[in-house]
Amino acid sequence: MATKYSEAVLAVKYREMDERAHYVGGPMYYIRNGLGNNWKWLSIAFALFGMIAAFGIGNMVQANSVVDAMHTTFAIPEWVSGGVMMVLTAIVVLGGIKRIAVVAGKLVPFMALAYITKNNGVFSCYRA
Repeated sequence: MATKYSEAVLAVKYREMDERAHYVGGPMYYIRNGLGNNWKWLSIAFALFGMIAAFGIGNMVQANSVVDAMHTTFAIPEWVSGGVMMVLTAIVVLGGIKRIAVVAGKLVPFMALAYITKNNGVFSCYRA
C-alpha cells in the first residue's frame, strides 16, 4: 500500500497538461520530471517495456483464451473471432478514455449479472 500511495502522489505531482488541456502522467512522467534529464532514458525505457508487456503478457493471453474457447465451443475459425475482437477493441481504445468509460459502464452490469447467475442458479456462487 505504501508503494501504491507513493506512486499515486508522484503521478499527481509530476503530471503535465497536454495540448488539449488534459492531464497526462504516470511513471514515465515522474521519472523524467522528478529525476531530471539525466534519467530521461529510463522514462523512455519504462514506457517502451510497459507497452511491450501490455500487449505480450496481458492482452494476448486473454485474447488467445477467448479465441480458443470460441473455436472449441462454437467451431468459429480462430481468425474470425480474433479479427472481430481486434476491430471491437480498436474502436473502443482509439475512442479515448471517454469511450472506454462509456463501454465499461454498459458492460459491467451485465458482467455482474452473469457472475451472480452463473451455474444455472441465482446466487449460485454462495451455495455450500
